[in-house]
Amino acid sequence: SPVEDSATDTAEPVTFEQLAEGCSPGTATADPLALATSISVTADAPGVPFMEIVDVDIDGQEAWAVGQGGLVLGAIAVDGTMTQAYRDPGQGRYHRVELSDDLVFLVHRDFGIEARPRDKLGEPGARLGGPGDEGMAVVGDRLFVANRERGTVVYALDGTALPTELGSGGGGAATWDLAAAGEDHLLAADNIEGIVVIDVSSPDSPTVLTTVDVGGSTYDIAVDGDYAYAAAGGDGVVVLDVRDPSAPVPVAWANTGGSAVSVAVSTGVLWVADHSSISAWDVSDPVSPSPIGWEEVQQFALGIGAHPTGAVLGDWGYFEAWTLDRSVSAPALDTPLDGLRAANGVAETTIHNRGQGDLVLADALAEGAAVWVSAATIPPGASATLRVVYEDAVPGSVCVGTNDPDHPTLTLAISADGDEAPVGEVAPDFTLPTVTGDTVRLSEQLGHPVMLSYFATW
Repeated sequence: SPVEDSATDTAEPVTFEQLAEGCSPGTATADPLALATSISVTADAPGVPFMEIVDVDIDGQEAWAVGQGGLVLGAIAVDGTMTQAYRDPGQGRYHRVELSDDLVFLVHRDFGIEARPRDKLGEPGARLGGPGDEGMAVVGDRLFVANRERGTVVYALDGTALPTELGSGGGGAATWDLAAAGEDHLLAADNIEGIVVIDVSSPDSPTVLTTVDVGGSTYDIAVDGDYAYAAAGGDGVVVLDVRDPSAPVPVAWANTGGSAVSVAVSTGVLWVADHSSISAWDVSDPVSPSPIGWEEVQQFALGIGAHPTGAVLGDWGYFEAWTLDRSVSAPALDTPLDGLRAANGVAETTIHNRGQGDLVLADALAEGAAVWVSAATIPPGASATLRVVYEDAVPGSVCVGTNDPDHPTLTLAISADGDEAPVGEVAPDFTLPTVTGDTVRLSEQLGHPVMLSYFATW
């Protein structure tokens, strides 16, 4: 029979129901979101490292991507699949890519911008700008560049290989991306200030009008008609009404489940890359974004571009084309796949439904334990708690039958509280190689402070 769980005195009690014993796959529909093409940008050029893709831009049937290893170009077919059309032979490194009719602009914040003719990609490009250049936007015959020291720098595009600088002015503190809102305004996705509104009605002297507080940093921004969509990290995607581009108003948020870092919009669909997943959202009503599809990615999704039949994703070492079937509705199960932590007779995890159809948890099986859920049917965008209750030994795993297309049966490991060293206990010993070929052992550092540093080169 159902039981109530009142975690606090003020919280509404949650009613749990016990799932039937078993682990049988439910009736799953087709998945609306599908990986159509996956191109390894490492395996195709042995000896030439292309460690990651960090930005993607789409123009018509062409998908452009940059990162460690230079530039890669994909040709998008009518059915949404993609073939690789060009790849840099060298070992260049870029952070952003932007396109004009004739040129492709590649930027690295250490040296500035390289402008290459789109029909002569293999030839060296002209250099402009300098250190601190980051986000870019092409608007008509102007190239706008966010520079960390100079603010917004403006260049005239006159059909030559080397744009002419017109002037510079106000900008954000650490702008990663720029997007045009109307003819006279730019929106800057800023890693410190959120959204910065820049008046460019006088191209030679841009000025900051206002800063929009969205609760934190933003990393990418796309404008579609009267609305803008900003990737705001762990806060998901913030939707802003830009009918008055001088004063954008946040009107909605979309929780992607990860750290939203790149966004793109096409034909009423918002696409989001958030490190661990790709998701598609229905924004035909922008103030009420609703999930369509969600999928885990192979590596580390950092850049995304959209076109009418799908999206192109930069997934670290993979250049991918994704398609979307709007006629299909299916759930999308998201839960920490590293398992459940057991303590005091209980192990719990949260299951999210990031798809468009109801997620049904049909039954579950854990040896010597009962499995309870706060909801056996999880609506789109909602979540439920899965609870394993045991009396004696900790079950090794729990298996759940679902109607998710990717996880018709979901098996999660269960580990006891004592499986890892708690805070304050002696850390397990380990060795690490040094850059000179020697080794360092943790136990040999007893009596000395030890700091472990995790970082990436991009």
